[in-house]
Amino acid sequence: MAYTQIHSVKNTFEKSLKYIKNPSKTTFVSNSKDDLKDAMRYIKNPNKTKEFVFVEGYMCDPAFCENQFIETKKKYLDAHGGRERNTTGKAAQAWHLIQSFPPDCKDPVLVHEMGMQLAEEICGKDYQAVVSTHVEGSNCLHNHIIFNAYPLDPVYGKKYHRSSAEYQRIKKCSDEIGLKYGIEPIIGGVDGKAKAKINIGEVSANRQGTSWKQKVKDDIEKACAAASNWTDFKRILIASGYT
Repeated sequence: MAYTQIHSVKNTFEKSLKYIKNPSKTTFVSNSKDDLKDAMRYIKNPNKTKEFVFVEGYMCDPAFCENQFIETKKKYLDAHGGRERNTTGKAAQAWHLIQSFPPDCKDPVLVHEMGMQLAEEICGKDYQAVVSTHVEGSNCLHNHIIFNAYPLDPVYGKKYHRSSAEYQRIKKCSDEIGLKYGIEPIIGGVDGKAKAKINIGEVSANRQGTSWKQKVKDDIEKACAAASNWTDFKRILIASGYT
């Protein structure tokens, strides 16, 4: 199965893009994930991508994608009076999608090809994207796809907005692409309901017994079983080191 996650990049393009290319970065820093320059620097990190062998642009040049994203944004805003349209709060500049694969999927060429196919499905002829396959620093091969929120057609194109339906479409596209290569999609629980989303890193940590989330869950369940009231529950967790 392939796991997909997506979030918006709301700050300047430059900082996020440099972040995903930064050789010193080994994990995604949550308080910097909204910045496009940082995000691009991280996903194009040569330590993770075998010297850029698995970094590719979709309708843009990955070496100059920051400037190209900015130029596309400028043309779009110029065509619409210089301001964002139908936007509340901070406008998304781009979107960062992470597509992770199970540990037994070990072919980086195949993983990168699936990332490019997913980028094409999402972006069509409307949005630029950079696809980077990380092959080092993780138990699982995974793709980072950053695509511009602004369309290449500044007049008639629509800015990309993610909805629940759009995320389901992305997930469905990822599953269908994986199936072509024998990678099974995520299956719902026995009651027909979808399982709670767990990222591939957490799945790996659970298998290895190193998940701090699982430890917290276990401690809470033990406290629930031992406590007769709320005061007892708090006392037991405090005694276990929680505040």
